[in-house]
Amino acid sequence: MPDLLNRNRIARAILIKSPALFMRVVFGKKHLIAKIGIILALIIGPVLMFPDSDFTRYSEYKIGSISPDEVRAPFTFPVYKTPDQLTTERRDAQSLVAPVFDRNSALAKSQLANLDEFINYLDLLRNAPKPFEYKDNDGQTQNYIPPAFDSVKSAIIRKFGFSVMEERWAFLVNKENATIDNNYGQMRSDTLRLLKRATIGRSLTRSQFLELSRDWMRILTDLFALGIIDEDKNNFKSPISPINVREGLKESTEFIKNVNDVDEARYHTQDLLKTYYSDTKLINLSYEVLSRFIIPNILANREETEARKREASANVPQTYGFVLSGDIIVNKNETISSKTHQQLQSLEATWAQRREAEGGVKWLLPFIGRSFLVFSLMFFLLGYIYIYRPDIFSSIRKLSLLVSLILLEITFYYVFIHVLKFPAFVIPIVFSSVLLTTLFDVRIGLIGTISISFLIGAMQGNEYTTTIVLLFVGSVACITVVNFSRRSHIFSSVLWVSGAYIFIIATTSFVKYTEFTEIFLHQLPYAIVSGMSSMLVAFGCLVLFEQVFDVSTTFTLLELSDSNHPLQQQLALKAPGTYHHSVIVANLSHAGAEATGANSLLARVGALYHDIGKIEMPEYFIENQIGGVNKHDRLDPHMSAKILLSHIHSGLELAEKYRLPKIIRSYIPEHHGNLLMTFFYHRAMENKKPDAVISEASFRYPGPRPKTKESGIIMLADGVEAATHAIKEPNAEKIRNVVNEIIERRLKSGELDECELTIGDLKRITEAFIPIILGIYHVRVEYPKADPLPIDGKNITVGAMS
Repeated sequence: MPDLLNRNRIARAILIKSPALFMRVVFGKKHLIAKIGIILALIIGPVLMFPDSDFTRYSEYKIGSISPDEVRAPFTFPVYKTPDQLTTERRDAQSLVAPVFDRNSALAKSQLANLDEFINYLDLLRNAPKPFEYKDNDGQTQNYIPPAFDSVKSAIIRKFGFSVMEERWAFLVNKENATIDNNYGQMRSDTLRLLKRATIGRSLTRSQFLELSRDWMRILTDLFALGIIDEDKNNFKSPISPINVREGLKESTEFIKNVNDVDEARYHTQDLLKTYYSDTKLINLSYEVLSRFIIPNILANREETEARKREASANVPQTYGFVLSGDIIVNKNETISSKTHQQLQSLEATWAQRREAEGGVKWLLPFIGRSFLVFSLMFFLLGYIYIYRPDIFSSIRKLSLLVSLILLEITFYYVFIHVLKFPAFVIPIVFSSVLLTTLFDVRIGLIGTISISFLIGAMQGNEYTTTIVLLFVGSVACITVVNFSRRSHIFSSVLWVSGAYIFIIATTSFVKYTEFTEIFLHQLPYAIVSGMSSMLVAFGCLVLFEQVFDVSTTFTLLELSDSNHPLQQQLALKAPGTYHHSVIVANLSHAGAEATGANSLLARVGALYHDIGKIEMPEYFIENQIGGVNKHDRLDPHMSAKILLSHIHSGLELAEKYRLPKIIRSYIPEHHGNLLMTFFYHRAMENKKPDAVISEASFRYPGPRPKTKESGIIMLADGVEAATHAIKEPNAEKIRNVVNEIIERRLKSGELDECELTIGDLKRITEAFIPIILGIYHVRVEYPKADPLPIDGKNITVGAMS
């Protein structure tokens, strides 16, 4: 049904000539742009790796090799620096760029204003009535805090974070009158500083407080004037490392030693306070206050710095000289030096640039032709996927994996043939064939092998002997790994692939009348080693692809189905009832998947882990309760519902902790979908107060609903297994009725709307479930008691045997 609907939608899109709608139908709305980009990469990648003999005429000249011909410069051209030279020079140019900082005067003014405001609050606090103790009518001592004092104290705490009621603040908060205050205006010289050598008692006079305030403002002003940067000075190479400081339109260069960072500013503040005062508590409290207001006012402008580095890098010349037209670059039979090699590479690069500039459309036509050729070959694969595996187009993860494997194989071809200069039959086609089959299925593996083989043949200059070799060996690899159930099968697959290489290379070589020595001494050894190594590398990389793209292969699922898995062991020990429930659900799911053509192994493994969240509180789930004691009898229905919901969250956390595959994790919430916890909902409705409102949503599982056949089958198996436990005196008719009822309820409630199960599938699932349930809950036949038999003079009764 879903496939038919999709085809109709696509047909309508084509009829109304809407490419945008067509794209949305094929790829789905989610990540549409990214998916189209991936398909374009599949086309453009091979096009860029097509060999072009005109532009690579000097690619075979290597340093230390002998030049077969004399090479003269056909025109004057620049000599380009090597990539290493250019990288080094650009790095050096960037290292000479001084970091850019911006002086923020507004920030400094703001902090000075904040300090001044703090001082004013302190002055208000000093002048406010102080708290005192008194005895009430009962003779009890009470504390009285005047409202004015409390208001100012709260404002200081709220705005500045200072708890001024602590003992160490007492001398600053308390006020002391002194006759010297009257003459303070005449005592401004440093020789008459009131706090220089003063020992602070319980309070400060107003003159001392004013002097302290001016000291604080002066110290902070001087720090901001010098500048405080927002980076650690230890990150700079030396004290004389330059920085560019901008303020408005002005810019100046400073040495890093002439500014402070935050730590250094605080350190200098402490040293300066020690020269101002001799009293330790005055020094410490002043440092605490000033530290709160010391922040950077010279801020790093990383964007501007990076822009200047990029500019400096771009200004590094790419060339270092010229070769004039007619000059001899290398003589015949002369050894290629590094200098000569670079000149040849520069000639080749210049030649390519001239062809590109002069050719116009003529130069572009080969690129267009190759693009259409690659598209034509890939269309075979993409068309097959669209018809038979639309799920790959709808998943950006699967599409990325498929395209990555194909592009990786084409990259192997390019490196082996055009870089390492190996023979064509050593291309590791087995690598992509094995991974496509293992990570997807054998049909995708075979279709992918066909497409890659023909593409490489085209890239080899239409050398289709290569295509035949790759196609045959790759197909054998696909077929030999399709039914892998153990990693030990790798050995037999390697033997089959090696045999395929021997057969097809011998066959194609005999057709070409190739010498036996060439076949058996050169071609076959290369091919066999390539086949064996690529097979082993493919299986070695399998785990990497599983982790990166979060896919599950047969190997992973078989490992997860092992009862020795830590989660299975925990489930068996902590929640034995749930464990046995999961085993039965797994058997039911396996049978249902087999009946509907779904992945039976995936369904089995998903069922084994669907209830792992019950490990956390097993005693709250009926299958683990012993002796008829149900803890939910003493709980509010809402609390019971929350406990049931918690096993979903706990299960997902455990699945994440033990790194279960994404598809297995999805079954944990999906097997309940949006089902209603009927028992607790009805119980809540029965016990509710007349004016109470019971929300049905509080008793529903959050979902999502099952998205795949396997997930839907697990939901049905879970419900059937639980429901059949409640049958009293089970028989075949009762069991069949319960199975039908559970499946019908799930269907009518819409829980199966988002998965791919059809009505026919549900009938097949029903018929697959019933024999298993009957086998578990079968009614034993009661045999009649036999007559007593005399044995050794004694009568015994032979009862029914089971």
